[in-house]
Amino acid sequence: MKVPSYDDLARSIPDIHPRDTFDQVTRLVPSAEPVVTCDSPGTLRAVRRVPSGMPPANALFACVRGRSQAHAGAAMGLAREFSPRIERHEDGCVVLDVAGLSRMLGDAHGIAAQLERMASARGLKARISVAPTQTAARLLAIADVEPRVVTGDAAAALASLPLEVLQQLVATPLKVFDIMRRWGIRRIGEFAALPAADVSSRFGQQGVAVQRLASGFDARPLVPDPDVPRFIQMMELEWPLETLEPLSFVFARLLDPLASSLERADRAGAAIRLALR
Repeated sequence: MKVPSYDDLARSIPDIHPRDTFDQVTRLVPSAEPVVTCDSPGTLRAVRRVPSGMPPANALFACVRGRSQAHAGAAMGLAREFSPRIERHEDGCVVLDVAGLSRMLGDAHGIAAQLERMASARGLKARISVAPTQTAARLLAIADVEPRVVTGDAAAALASLPLEVLQQLVATPLKVFDIMRRWGIRRIGEFAALPAADVSSRFGQQGVAVQRLASGFDARPLVPDPDVPRFIQMMELEWPLETLEPLSFVFARLLDPLASSLERADRAGAAIRLALR
């Protein structure tokens, strides 16, 4: 099965009416966005910001981790079958954005089940997890414990995992882990529950960053692998278009070769992004 959708598995951005109330706007706008509304011109009514790293309400990521280094290439190939928005990590995890697959494969459990079926058909021994953040998906795949599919509170799902699992996400050794063990902290949830101000004063911003990982927050957005093929067609016009009718001919000249390229690659497009200048 091939399900490419490129950057446009992207979530739709809702229309916001100028007269929408603050509560209406905050329900429409993804939770990672700051929200500002005004009761009257020039009068600020409310501002709400959520912590950076919190995913939009419909965010969903899967992680495929081969059980040995020999399976790393196969894990990457499996991820590419599902989404072009994939990123591989040094710890062997391949993270893919699967937020746009629910219409075809169902909920998070259905997506995980399909990944597991295809991995089994390929003879790939892999740990597969699905969660609302990249960090949570990676930690669950590394730990290889149940549940490996999380749709609610990521921090609660990670709380019982050993601190050593979190340590595998950090590229360089940090003294924070040694000190946590001396303090008797053995679980990710125990570390996440510490007051952030105390962690900051003791370990600095590096310690705060690790604690945010313990809560399941992402340090940064997913950075798609540059090796994933992108299908792009463009055309520079010699004259401006003043009506919509000529635009249909331009679309035909762009879409025909684009469709041929997709067919040669045995791919199908789930969305198309159009840019006019």
